[in-house]
Amino acid sequence: MQRSLLLISLIAVCNAESLDLTRKTVTQSSTWCDNPTQNKDEYSANKAIDGKTETCSHTKGENSSWWNIDLLGVYDISSVTIYNKNSNNGNIDKAQIHISNSRRDNFTANSKYINITDFKMQQYNNYSVNASGRYITVFSSALKFIVVCEININATKKASPFKLITQDKTWVEALEHCRDKNMELASIINEETQAWAELEAMNAVSAHVWLGLRYTCTLNFWFWISDHVVKFDRWDPERNTTNNCDESAVMRKSDYLWVPTPDGEKHNFICSKDTFQ
Repeated sequence: MQRSLLLISLIAVCNAESLDLTRKTVTQSSTWCDNPTQNKDEYSANKAIDGKTETCSHTKGENSSWWNIDLLGVYDISSVTIYNKNSNNGNIDKAQIHISNSRRDNFTANSKYINITDFKMQQYNNYSVNASGRYITVFSSALKFIVVCEININATKKASPFKLITQDKTWVEALEHCRDKNMELASIINEETQAWAELEAMNAVSAHVWLGLRYTCTLNFWFWISDHVVKFDRWDPERNTTNNCDESAVMRKSDYLWVPTPDGEKHNFICSKDTFQ
């Protein structure tokens, strides 16, 4: 059994590819400015993925500075490599590399992270990660600049268990549609399935998408129609907490929070191709 698990792990690492990052989304906590006439893009976040080692992203020196890349998919990430040219703030030793599926807490909530140690400028610093996630964040909680001149990521994309249906239907109609296609309305049971659902909702043509989360008046609780208990949630904290009969949950496209909604409204919806254990 141990040999089998080791073989699977080795196969995943060997199959990992260097990702093309040019179409990914990058952001950072702030942008350094060293003179009033500076080009506003000179130290922007995208400089870390422009293929040029002489141009760098550069934040201001602040507490909790960060640089982030949204891979626009969930990936098995094997390694992250960072190159910084020799500069005053280029040594990012003692910062961290976070892998997560959440945008909360500067992309560090419930993340797996490794510490950046023995960082050397003017060379490629490779860090083994072996974690799954959508977001990669170079982060420091201390008062520090975050500089990234070039970053490379070796990873393999994971298949989404969800399928967005861009038809407006009531909750019951959406449920019937999924089941007619041998699927089920989506259940979100952890950060990873939330990330997958967000990726599907990005392409919705309605402002909300139905999920497989329903309220029962008889028993006075919310439940996933896949029979999962609601342990993980992303409810809108400002939602109306007075639950009504004939309500189900939608994911709001603008911020991906969940909102109780009357079943009769018509929205796009997400079907689940897989049953989660």
